[in-house]
Amino acid sequence: KKQFENIEVKNFHWLVSDLTEGKLQHIHLDTEEGWDRLGKEFLKYLERHPEKQKIYDAVLVDEGQDFRDIWIQSLVKLLNPKTNSFLIVYDNAQKIYRIKSSWLKDASLYVKGARHSLFLSHNYRNSKEISHLAQSLYPNKSIPSGDKDTQMLIEHYKRFQFRGPLPEIFVGSLEKQIDFILKKIKFHIDNNVLPQEIAILFFVYKDIPYNFIMDGLKGLGISAKYTG
Repeated sequence: KKQFENIEVKNFHWLVSDLTEGKLQHIHLDTEEGWDRLGKEFLKYLERHPEKQKIYDAVLVDEGQDFRDIWIQSLVKLLNPKTNSFLIVYDNAQKIYRIKSSWLKDASLYVKGARHSLFLSHNYRNSKEISHLAQSLYPNKSIPSGDKDTQMLIEHYKRFQFRGPLPEIFVGSLEKQIDFILKKIKFHIDNNVLPQEIAILFFVYKDIPYNFIMDGLKGLGISAKYTG
């Protein structure tokens, strides 16, 4: 729509590739050193090409817990200093990589004139039942003594009061997993749950095409949309 025509939604690697016209694609991103190098090389590129700087009136970083300091520094270069609108959203409970980021403690290290941070003390994403299952898979004795973030999160989860159905763990072949998912969806729809209220999250591998599930849903007469 017209009101969104000036909004760009990209992950960091896509943004780097677009602005550098693919000049950094040779950097391997399968190691932490590669992630750091990508940020450093992108920052150097921006410094050599000032016409690529200050091109956004606002920058919103989602999943900021997985962003490295050097990535944040490079993104700040893209920000219009007249608007200086830079927002980072993050959740330490969703850390995928063990990244130690200075900006998590003080965003003003990189964002000039940064205002305060707003911390939300309640996580409404999971129920008490799901949190209990997660804790059982991550016993306290396995947490490094210096990992204060994880220790704090576990203590918080112990106080969860939001209730929900018990989570289920299913182990089996790919075909059996898909059959289990389809039966669950059929059960919920037969019990008056709207299809648009149901979501399936899954990894897509080369040998596991998403259309296995899509075809199964189609066979049940259930309309579905894939986004990836």
